[in-house]
Amino acid sequence: GTPGTRTVTTTYTVNPTDGNLIPHEGKPVIKPSTPTVVKVPAKDEVEYLKEGDDVVKKTTTYAVNVSTGALTPTEKNEVFKKDGAKSKVVVTPIHPSVRYEKDATKAKGEAKITVAGTPGTRTVTTTYTVNSTDGNLIPHEGKPVIKPSTPTVVRVPAKDEVEYLKEGDDVVKKTTTYAVNVSTGALTPTEKNEVFKKDGAKSKVVVTPIEPSIRYEKDATKAKG
Repeated sequence: GTPGTRTVTTTYTVNPTDGNLIPHEGKPVIKPSTPTVVKVPAKDEVEYLKEGDDVVKKTTTYAVNVSTGALTPTEKNEVFKKDGAKSKVVVTPIHPSVRYEKDATKAKGEAKITVAGTPGTRTVTTTYTVNSTDGNLIPHEGKPVIKPSTPTVVRVPAKDEVEYLKEGDDVVKKTTTYAVNVSTGALTPTEKNEVFKKDGAKSKVVVTPIEPSIRYEKDATKAKG
């Protein structure tokens, strides 16, 4: 600031008797000073916090003591985003796969039996922290939690087929087995032939003697007896 002044003018008269001075002090003339101003840094402070699921704006203001310059803080909290920092849970279903199995108790072509599986889930939880400067959310994606599905099982009738054949003189056993494709349920046949009875179908020849029969005929060239 700038200093001021206080000006006092004293005038004198003379005592006619003894010559002494008689002072006469005038009215003071005041030129006021201007104060020295100290600017105390006291900008409001804003901080963003997470409280529960909410984003909270915390504002700290400062009052300055005009005599000492001391700062007195005052805090104010207000909800900036209601539920803005709530965790996000995403559940994705995992559909059951289909697996085909061989049913060796039923003949090919009979109705299939389906045993339904159960779906699974993939759960991802994203939590959030708050950028203290601007209030923006910082996501933190958790590790997926997998609950596996159980497969749907389709039982495909594929009982072995047995047939007996004649090959040459042998009785042959023909066995057809089926392999089931676990992904599509398609059947792949495999045939196996084995001799069931060697020469079991050989032709049998039976020769039975036939004795000559007797037939009598007339001989007209000879006399009786």
